[in-house]
Amino acid sequence: ERYNNYGSYEAYIESDKPIGRIDVARTAIGFELKGSDAKPYQRIYSETSPKVVLVIDKSGSMDQEFKGFKNVAYAAGIASLIANTMSSTRFDIVAFDTNVYLLGENLESRDVIDTLASIESGSGGTSYANAIDYVSSMVEDDSVVVIVGDFIDMETIHPETLSKISGKDIKFVLCPTPGYNAQYLEALRKALNAEVINPLKEIF
Repeated sequence: ERYNNYGSYEAYIESDKPIGRIDVARTAIGFELKGSDAKPYQRIYSETSPKVVLVIDKSGSMDQEFKGFKNVAYAAGIASLIANTMSSTRFDIVAFDTNVYLLGENLESRDVIDTLASIESGSGGTSYANAIDYVSSMVEDDSVVVIVGDFIDMETIHPETLSKISGKDIKFVLCPTPGYNAQYLEALRKALNAEVINPLKEIF
Protein backbone atom coordinates (compact mmCIF):
# COMPACT_ATOMS: atom_id res chain seq x y z
CA GLU A 1 0.00 0.00 0.00
CA ARG A 2 1.25 3.51 -0.70
CA TYR A 3 0.30 7.05 -1.66
CA ASN A 4 0.91 7.77 -5.30
CA ASN A 5 2.03 11.07 -6.78
CA TYR A 6 -1.54 12.16 -7.46
CA GLY A 7 -2.61 12.08 -3.81
CA SER A 8 -4.82 9.02 -4.26
CA TYR A 9 -4.63 6.00 -2.02
CA GLU A 10 -3.37 2.97 -3.90
CA ALA A 11 -3.58 -0.64 -2.77
CA TYR A 12 -3.13 -4.06 -4.36
CA ILE A 13 -5.65 -6.81 -3.69
CA GLU A 14 -5.44 -10.45 -4.76
CA SER A 15 -8.97 -11.41 -5.76
CA ASP A 16 -10.85 -13.22 -8.50
CA LYS A 17 -13.74 -10.76 -8.13
CA PRO A 18 -13.73 -7.60 -10.31
CA ILE A 19 -12.66 -4.94 -7.79
CA GLY A 20 -10.15 -2.76 -9.62
CA ARG A 21 -7.75 -2.73 -12.56
CA ILE A 22 -5.70 -5.93 -13.04
CA ASP A 23 -1.96 -5.52 -12.62
CA VAL A 24 -0.62 -7.81 -15.36
CA ALA A 25 2.95 -8.05 -14.07
CA ARG A 26 2.01 -8.89 -10.48
CA THR A 27 -0.63 -11.36 -11.68
CA ALA A 28 1.86 -13.15 -13.94
CA ILE A 29 4.35 -13.49 -11.10
CA GLY A 30 1.62 -14.77 -8.82
CA PHE A 31 0.57 -17.50 -11.26
CA GLU A 32 4.23 -18.43 -11.76
CA LEU A 33 4.75 -18.86 -8.01
CA LYS A 34 1.38 -20.22 -6.92
CA GLY A 35 0.13 -21.95 -10.02
CA SER A 36 -3.61 -22.62 -10.17
CA ASP A 37 -4.10 -21.30 -6.62
CA ALA A 38 -3.15 -17.78 -7.66
CA LYS A 39 -5.69 -15.01 -8.17
CA PRO A 40 -5.37 -11.83 -10.25
CA TYR A 41 -3.75 -8.87 -8.54
CA GLN A 42 -5.95 -5.83 -8.84
CA ARG A 43 -5.03 -2.20 -8.25
CA ILE A 44 -7.64 -0.03 -6.55
CA TYR A 45 -7.82 3.70 -5.99
CA SER A 46 -9.85 6.06 -3.87
CA GLU A 47 -9.46 9.81 -3.67
CA THR A 48 -8.13 11.16 -0.39
CA SER A 49 -10.46 13.50 1.48
CA PRO A 50 -9.36 17.11 1.98
CA LYS A 51 -8.21 18.32 5.38
CA VAL A 52 -11.00 20.30 7.04
CA VAL A 53 -10.26 23.02 9.59
CA LEU A 54 -13.20 23.99 11.81
CA VAL A 55 -12.78 27.55 13.10
CA ILE A 56 -15.13 28.47 15.97
CA ASP A 57 -15.84 31.95 17.34
CA LYS A 58 -15.75 31.80 21.18
CA SER A 59 -15.73 35.54 21.84
CA GLY A 60 -17.92 37.31 24.38
CA SER A 61 -20.75 37.94 21.93
CA MET A 62 -21.11 34.17 21.48
CA ASP A 63 -22.38 34.04 25.06
CA GLN A 64 -25.67 35.56 23.87
CA GLU A 65 -28.65 33.21 24.09
CA PHE A 66 -31.20 32.44 21.36
CA LYS A 67 -34.20 30.31 22.21
CA GLY A 68 -32.56 28.98 25.35
CA PHE A 69 -29.13 28.13 23.94
CA LYS A 70 -25.92 30.11 23.88
CA ASN A 71 -24.64 31.07 20.48
CA VAL A 72 -21.44 29.11 21.05
CA ALA A 73 -23.60 25.98 21.42
CA TYR A 74 -25.16 26.66 18.03
CA ALA A 75 -21.66 27.04 16.58
CA ALA A 76 -20.58 23.71 18.06
CA GLY A 77 -23.76 22.09 16.73
CA ILE A 78 -23.22 23.39 13.21
CA ALA A 79 -19.59 22.24 13.21
CA SER A 80 -20.61 18.82 14.59
CA LEU A 81 -23.15 18.47 11.79
CA ILE A 82 -20.41 19.12 9.25
CA ALA A 83 -18.13 16.56 10.91
CA ASN A 84 -20.90 13.94 10.85
CA THR A 85 -21.44 14.38 7.12
CA MET A 86 -17.71 14.00 6.39
CA SER A 87 -16.91 10.98 8.54
CA SER A 88 -13.89 9.85 6.51
CA THR A 89 -12.16 13.21 6.80
CA ARG A 90 -9.54 14.30 9.32
CA PHE A 91 -10.19 17.56 11.13
CA ASP A 92 -8.27 20.34 12.84
CA ILE A 93 -10.18 22.49 15.33
CA VAL A 94 -9.36 26.13 16.03
CA ALA A 95 -11.21 28.47 18.39
CA PHE A 96 -10.71 32.20 18.66
CA ASP A 97 -11.61 35.47 20.33
CA THR A 98 -8.90 38.12 19.93
CA ASN A 99 -6.44 35.23 20.37
CA VAL A 100 -6.36 31.95 18.48
CA TYR A 101 -6.36 28.49 20.09
CA LEU A 102 -5.50 25.20 18.39
CA LEU A 103 -7.73 22.62 20.10
CA GLY A 104 -6.96 19.52 18.06
CA GLU A 105 -5.23 18.19 14.96
CA ASN A 106 -5.98 15.24 12.67
CA LEU A 107 -9.07 14.29 14.65
CA GLU A 108 -11.62 11.72 13.55
CA SER A 109 -15.24 12.83 13.41
CA ARG A 110 -16.14 11.10 16.69
CA ASP A 111 -13.38 13.02 18.50
CA VAL A 112 -14.41 16.28 16.87
CA ILE A 113 -17.81 16.30 18.59
CA ASP A 114 -16.31 15.87 22.06
CA THR A 115 -13.81 18.66 21.44
CA LEU A 116 -16.47 21.02 20.11
CA ALA A 117 -18.70 20.35 23.11
CA SER A 118 -15.92 21.56 25.41
CA ILE A 119 -15.72 25.03 23.83
CA GLU A 120 -17.09 27.79 26.04
CA SER A 121 -17.65 31.41 25.13
CA GLY A 122 -15.41 33.96 26.81
CA SER A 123 -15.74 37.59 27.75
CA GLY A 124 -13.24 39.13 25.35
CA GLY A 125 -13.33 40.70 21.94
CA THR A 126 -13.27 39.19 18.48
CA SER A 127 -10.74 39.08 15.67
CA TYR A 128 -11.78 37.10 12.63
CA ALA A 129 -8.74 38.59 10.90
CA ASN A 130 -6.34 37.00 13.41
CA ALA A 131 -8.08 33.64 13.13
CA ILE A 132 -7.99 33.66 9.34
CA ASP A 133 -4.34 34.72 9.33
CA TYR A 134 -3.47 31.86 11.71
CA VAL A 135 -5.34 29.29 9.66
CA SER A 136 -3.91 30.52 6.35
CA SER A 137 -0.43 29.86 7.74
CA MET A 138 -1.15 26.32 8.98
CA VAL A 139 -3.21 24.78 6.17
CA GLU A 140 -1.95 23.12 3.03
CA ASP A 141 -3.32 23.17 -0.50
CA ASP A 142 -6.72 21.56 -1.10
CA SER A 143 -7.87 22.28 2.46
CA VAL A 144 -11.37 23.36 3.45
CA VAL A 145 -11.70 26.02 6.16
CA VAL A 146 -15.12 26.29 7.82
CA ILE A 147 -15.64 29.40 9.96
CA VAL A 148 -18.62 29.34 12.34
CA GLY A 149 -19.71 32.32 14.40
CA ASP A 150 -21.84 35.45 14.64
CA PHE A 151 -19.47 37.53 12.49
CA ILE A 152 -19.78 40.48 14.86
CA ASP A 153 -16.56 42.25 14.00
CA MET A 154 -15.30 45.23 12.01
CA GLU A 155 -11.65 44.35 11.34
CA THR A 156 -10.69 43.83 7.71
CA ILE A 157 -8.49 40.94 6.59
CA HIS A 158 -4.80 41.83 6.60
CA PRO A 159 -3.25 42.25 3.11
CA GLU A 160 -0.50 39.81 4.14
CA THR A 161 -3.15 37.21 4.92
CA LEU A 162 -4.81 37.62 1.55
CA SER A 163 -1.40 37.17 -0.06
CA LYS A 164 -0.91 33.87 1.78
CA ILE A 165 -4.36 32.67 0.72
CA SER A 166 -3.82 33.59 -2.92
CA GLY A 167 -0.83 31.24 -3.05
CA LYS A 168 -2.82 28.23 -1.83
CA ASP A 169 -5.85 26.31 -3.03
CA ILE A 170 -8.05 26.83 0.03
CA LYS A 171 -11.85 26.71 0.06
CA PHE A 172 -13.52 28.87 2.70
CA VAL A 173 -17.01 28.18 3.99
CA LEU A 174 -18.79 30.64 6.29
CA CYS A 175 -21.55 29.42 8.60
CA PRO A 176 -23.40 32.12 10.59
CA THR A 177 -25.05 31.54 13.95
CA PRO A 178 -28.23 33.35 15.14
CA GLY A 179 -27.96 37.13 15.39
CA TYR A 180 -25.07 37.31 12.97
CA ASN A 181 -23.73 40.50 11.38
CA ALA A 182 -24.81 40.17 7.76
CA GLN A 183 -22.67 43.09 6.58
CA TYR A 184 -19.42 41.67 7.95
CA LEU A 185 -20.34 38.18 6.73
CA GLU A 186 -20.74 39.56 3.22
CA ALA A 187 -17.46 41.44 3.44
CA LEU A 188 -15.63 38.24 4.39
CA ARG A 189 -17.41 36.30 1.67
CA LYS A 190 -16.11 38.70 -0.94
CA ALA A 191 -12.60 38.94 0.51
CA LEU A 192 -12.17 35.17 0.75
CA ASN A 193 -14.28 34.21 -2.27
CA ALA A 194 -16.11 32.03 0.21
CA GLU A 195 -19.31 30.01 0.18
CA VAL A 196 -21.96 30.83 2.78
CA ILE A 197 -23.96 27.98 4.31
CA ASN A 198 -26.65 28.82 6.84
CA PRO A 199 -28.21 25.60 8.23
CA LEU A 200 -30.24 27.60 10.77
CA LYS A 201 -31.83 29.90 8.20
CA GLU A 202 -35.20 28.17 8.27
CA ILE A 203 -35.30 28.23 12.06
CA PHE A 204 -34.38 31.86 12.63
